[in-house]
Amino acid sequence: MASPLEHLILKKFYEAYKIADHPNIILGRDPTYFFGTFYKIHSLPSLFLYDKKGNFVKAFDGHVPVQRIAEFL
Repeated sequence: MASPLEHLILKKFYEAYKIADHPNIILGRDPTYFFGTFYKIHSLPSLFLYDKKGNFVKAFDGHVPVQRIAEFL
């Protein structure tokens, strides 16, 4: 997970949603919006799923129901 938001905001999110309890989620700060430009993101949130081997599976733009995401897990 990458966000251009300030460190304190990300820290509060990290703690509130107990991200540390999910070792498969990595949270990082992207203050220059590098990833947004590189991946040509047009709407937020954007979600990119990869399998255990690191192969791209599916991209989602905007709000997506959890059930739709779960189909690819």
